[in-house]
Amino acid sequence: MPWHSATKSNCLFKSVQEVREAYHFTNLQSFLDIYYQGAQVLVHEQDFYDLMWAYLKKASEQNVRHAEIFFDPQTHTDRGISFKTVIDGLTRAMEDAEQHLGITSELILCFLRHLSPEAALKTLEDAYPIGTGFWGWGWTHLRKAGHRNSSPKCLKKPKNKAT
Repeated sequence: MPWHSATKSNCLFKSVQEVREAYHFTNLQSFLDIYYQGAQVLVHEQDFYDLMWAYLKKASEQNVRHAEIFFDPQTHTDRGISFKTVIDGLTRAMEDAEQHLGITSELILCFLRHLSPEAALKTLEDAYPIGTGFWGWGWTHLRKAGHRNSSPKCLKKPKNKAT
């Protein structure tokens, strides 16, 4: 899937083979390095739709009937992609997959551990207009040494903001 979108966008890889070779990672950081490179091709709502559609189509072919999918919008919003662009592409594909493939799905909103509690709150505030459409939320990726982002303020915010 990243190669499909890469052919439309700026990409560091010249072939599908280069992408495959890059996926030989040895630890979490080497995986995250390639993950962030791959994320660069996700720019437009249709890119997020295509990614989610490809995932749900493959899952459906493997007889999965329900998927709970972690996603981290900060990977994209930090690059100037709006939260709305990300979520609209993902949810449109999820709705189409349910209708056409018979697979249901839910999103689990994740905050990036290496970013500040304020960044997590900003993402949470961006998510509020969406409503209660998220199955859950949590933290993901590596934590910076000495950086505590499991701030009680971040963890308590959803309970204080009733919708």
